[in-house]
Amino acid sequence: MVTSLDFINRTLVFPRLHEFHAKYPGIKLNLHSSNANLSLAYDEADVAIRLARPTSGRLHAKKLCDLKYSLFCPNEGNPDEWIGREENLDWIPEMKTARTYFEAKPILRVTDHKAALDACKKLMVAAVLPDILVNDETNVFQVPGTPSIEREAWLVTHESRLKDPKLMIVKQWIEECFVDLQFAQKLTRQIA
Repeated sequence: MVTSLDFINRTLVFPRLHEFHAKYPGIKLNLHSSNANLSLAYDEADVAIRLARPTSGRLHAKKLCDLKYSLFCPNEGNPDEWIGREENLDWIPEMKTARTYFEAKPILRVTDHKAALDACKKLMVAAVLPDILVNDETNVFQVPGTPSIEREAWLVTHESRLKDPKLMIVKQWIEECFVDLQFAQKLTRQIA
């Protein structure tokens, strides 16, 4: 099982599922979208994509890329109110940044970034979102003059599984899912 955040699966992994299935028909993927960190040591998951490098356990981590988060609002929306994530996620950097910027609690809390995007479009207010989730949106723009932050995305496996042949294939494919994003980020930095 591969566990990751929903927006990472939606934007980077799901678009390449057909390619994986065509190339490796004998490997059946199980993709789990969740905010929870499933245990790799107790076989709750085989591979994890996480937004923080593990600091304990016998885990092997490889950095995939930096993911940028910004404050977005629909065109002609109210950028002074915002949609936030669940209260138990107030500690994550993007929530801290939004709370500092708005100096107020969110008007609505949701469980995932896609729900935050949908709610900000319906309520016409701001939300702190990963830039890659908003790339294809035509009526949602970064609020001018607002801060952005970057979170590191890590590919994590338990060290006891490093030589597992099927897992090595899955990990390589996940890394390939992030290649286009890394290229686009480098290009954007060169242009800026």
